[in-house]
Formats: sequence, structure tokens, C-alpha cells
Amino acid sequence: MNNELVKRILLQAPDNITETDIIKLLENYNDENDILCKLWDIQDKPIKNINYNSDKEKWDNIRDICDSHDEEMAKFLKEARNKQNTKQETIEEENNNIEIDNNDL
Repeated sequence: MNNELVKRILLQAPDNITETDIIKLLENYNDENDILCKLWDIQDKPIKNINYNSDKEKWDNIRDICDSHDEEMAKFLKEARNKQNTKQETIEEENNNIEIDNNDL
């Protein structure tokens, strides 16, 4: 049994897994990736087969992906801008309160 393989798998395995568990799995599986998939209960799902009939369909798909990426980036930037504006408004309010308190002196 390869101790180094067991240790390498153990480093990547879930917390509750022991060396004994890995050794038992090595009896049935000889590939490190198969063992890790089994330990993490990762299902092997086939990739959706995409058949493009033309270059236009390929470019339409690429365009859709880019558009959805752009929409997510715009959403992220808008949220960041709103947070920044809120922080700036809070700072301005605090500065106004300080000026009012100084005028009371």
C-alpha cells in the first residue's frame, strides 16, 4: 500500500475520514480522483452535449454568455456604487453633526 497516496488523499478528504477508510477504498478503486469523488459523494454527471448547426448558433451562444456576464458585472458595480454612496452620505451626516456640535460651544 502506498503510504504517500493515502496521506495525499487524506489531506483532501472530508474531516471525518480516517486512513483506514481510505485503505478500504483503495481495495476497490485504484484512482485517487475516484476515491476523492466517492469520499465527497460527487456524482459523475455527463456534460450536456451541445450540437451547433452553424457558426451563427455558436456566436449566439457566446453572445448570450457575454451578455449574462455583463449583466452580472453591472449589477455588482451598481451595488458597490450604492454602498459607496451610502458610506459617503453617512460621513457627510457625521461631519454636519460635528459642525453643529462645534457651533453650540
